[in-house]
Amino acid sequence: MAEKQNNKWIIITFAVNFCLTLTTLYLVGIMFWVGLYKFNPMGQVGTAQKQPAQCVTIPTALPQIQAQSQPTNASEPVSQKTINVNDTGFVIKVFSENAGDNPVVTVVNSGAASHSFVIDELKVDSGDIAAGKSKDIPLGILPDVEKNYTFYSNSSGDDKNTFSGAMMVIKQ
Repeated sequence: MAEKQNNKWIIITFAVNFCLTLTTLYLVGIMFWVGLYKFNPMGQVGTAQKQPAQCVTIPTALPQIQAQSQPTNASEPVSQKTINVNDTGFVIKVFSENAGDNPVVTVVNSGAASHSFVIDELKVDSGDIAAGKSKDIPLGILPDVEKNYTFYSNSSGDDKNTFSGAMMVIKQ
């Protein structure tokens, strides 16, 4: 009887270890896949290149991007995004737009100092946005190509590494 009891525990132990091993392999596979296909804010969407590790601060409450999309003709804005900036940087670090769209970004400065919104490759420069003010910034018709654009603030006292983010242009 004791031998049957031992066999039962051996089978249970084997089943539990088998399930834990498969779960671990599944999770490692997901992490591997995410590591290969992640967003690279300084390049293209796709296979990531080896880069030095970066520390990331994850906010406890995720901010929301407000977006409305109403397709009209190409010369009219088809999406509106609101991005907040304060004295520590942009609250939204990454957002996406559709290729060929004509988006408008509303930048709300909730900080005590002036900040700006600049995308060099699209020749977009909001100029200084005073503390407590907001500004609608048309981005123009986006190229029909998937690409990542870096945005930043070039206002006095703003560090380009801290006050920066990325806009992903995607094809649908």
